[in-house]
Amino acid sequence: MFGTSCATSNDDDSPFETDRYVAGDRISEKYRLETPLGFGAMGMLWRAHNEDLDAPVALKLIRRDARWSWSGERLLREARVMASLQHAAIVRVFDYGMTSRRDPFIVMELLQGETLRDLLDRERVLSAVEATRLLSMKLEGSVG
Repeated sequence: MFGTSCATSNDDDSPFETDRYVAGDRISEKYRLETPLGFGAMGMLWRAHNEDLDAPVALKLIRRDARWSWSGERLLREARVMASLQHAAIVRVFDYGMTSRRDPFIVMELLQGETLRDLLDRERVLSAVEATRLLSMKLEGSVG
């Protein structure tokens, strides 16, 4: 899940090469990176702008330590599977490709809201009703 804070400097603890991609970089001639949103097991998520359609998107780039020989294939499979699914609880996939630096990327619908981590940090404890509602939404998106 994306939603943890992004590193903003290139320190030894960061799993990201933060100077490799910076705000303003263009990916695949049509996506302009705007703001890093977070990171997950395989990549870093950016808020980006589709210059052709004048629309905000989420763009996922593979992490440097996750770039095994098969990681690009895995990301393509992820993009294809996600693109084939249609449900309100599942993010839509719009595009897949390779950057000019040969890093795989996937372009997805940009969602607004807070992460579960942010909700738990703010509320500390959820009521049984709220926890059940959130779990139901998650399970609904997982089962088709």
